[in-house]
Amino acid sequence: MKKYICPMGCIESQDQPGNCPECGMKLIEVEESKKNHSKHADHRAEDFLKKSWPSLILTLIVIFLTFYS
Repeated sequence: MKKYICPMGCIESQDQPGNCPECGMKLIEVEESKKNHSKHADHRAEDFLKKSWPSLILTLIVIFLTFYS
């Protein structure tokens, strides 16, 4: 059975093509898989930690320059 979803994620899947009742965008067809995949299935805490260090360093630099300049 074909399922159709809104590209903006406004509504749950529908059985018929058409437009989204919330935003008016055209619904797109998706394959129905046997597994239930989450949006965050491949994300790991280590990835977020690696990305947070540069932000922390830049934040500390901005705070230092704000108070000591």
